[in-house]
Formats: sequence, structure tokens, C-alpha cells
Amino acid sequence: PQPFGSQLQYMWLAIPLLLLSMLFVARLERTRTGRALIALREDELAAAAMGVDPTYHKVLAFTASAVLAGAVGAISAHFINTWNSRQGTFDTSVNLMAFVLVGGSRTFVGPVVGGLVLTALPEALRGVADVGGLPPWFAQFLRDGRLIIFGVLIALGTVFFPHGLITPGLLGRLGLGRRTGKA
Repeated sequence: PQPFGSQLQYMWLAIPLLLLSMLFVARLERTRTGRALIALREDELAAAAMGVDPTYHKVLAFTASAVLAGAVGAISAHFINTWNSRQGTFDTSVNLMAFVLVGGSRTFVGPVVGGLVLTALPEALRGVADVGGLPPWFAQFLRDGRLIIFGVLIALGTVFFPHGLITPGLLGRLGLGRRTGKA
């Protein structure tokens, strides 16, 4: 049985989980462990030379990501009412990686923005195809070829935005970046 009356009501569960996970990652970045993880991402050898234990911090990062993935999986299982191996396919992994590539991997907001953009884009293309006045062949191409257009836009995005749409510099200019103390 569905615990909610409609699928839209799952937003009341999914959005707070998203905000809590974003808050967790944002707070983690400001801790000693978060700085160690950032140092490992930038240069593992240099971080190890400075006293950061790579194995410990990699296992910690894996565990934290597994907890977040488990929470999302639990909600997904309730939302879909079942879970099977076909839902965790290679296509799903590619989509998740595309979220990170398009949004940006250097900020906690980037993958969320990438997910929003790449989830809305195919639906927007489908809506444009239904607009009157388009040549029938073009409307049909937008309906059937939207995944091709989607792939081309991702490829162009990685060329023109190699660090993703959301970068630490952009967040800094918006006043949302990491705050550092003056020396």
C-alpha cells in the first residue's frame, strides 16, 4: 500500500531529504574531515604527505555516500512499491554521472542543479514538439530524437562548461561560497 495519497505527496519526503543531505555535505566541507577529503580529491600524494590517511578518509566517504544512497533507495522503494535489479541499470548510472558532469562536481549544489536541468530538458523538448506551427518532421524529431538532442547538449556542455554549470567561483560571486577567515 502507498503511504501517501498520490505520487506528488512524496515531494514532502524527498525535498526535506534533499535539503538535509545538502546541509550535511555543506557542513562536512567545513570540518577537518571535509578539508581532508577535499585535499585527497585535489592531490592524494600531497594530502598523504601532510598527514591525511587516504584509506581511512576514502572508507569514510564511501560509508557516508552509502548512507545517503540507502536513504534514497528506501524512499524510491516506497515510491515505486517495489525494487528490482532493472532499476539500477547502466543507463541509470550514466544519468547520475551526467547530473554531476553537467552541474559540476566541485560544489554540493552542482549535481542538484544538473539533475534538475537534465530531468526537465527531455520533458521541455517533448513540450516544444507539441507546439503548433512546427513542421511535422521537426516535431516528430523532437519527440523521437530528444535523447539524441539530450546527448548532443551534454557533449556541448562538457566542452563549453568543463567544470559544470555551478563552480566554486560562481558560488563565491553569488555570496554562497566557502567563507575563509582573513589572516
